[in-house]
Amino acid sequence: MNGLEYNYCALAICILTEWPPEKCFFKLDNRKITSDDVKIMARLKETMTYKQIAEIYGTNASAVQKRISRYLKKKVAV
Repeated sequence: MNGLEYNYCALAICILTEWPPEKCFFKLDNRKITSDDVKIMARLKETMTYKQIAEIYGTNASAVQKRISRYLKKKVAV
């Protein structure tokens, strides 16, 4: 699938499911949560709840909270 088709698929998923774009791209990639994703989660936490972030990444709020907490502890320790 080329880049344009990929974007159209994500757009279609957004429209049909009313999911945010981040979740649609994540579902298309069908990948695991990376350290970069956790950094993004920490930034999203400034304006979103754990539950909202969990919905984007296809996990639960407790897992998001634990990942963000570990990330912030590592960040402070460094």
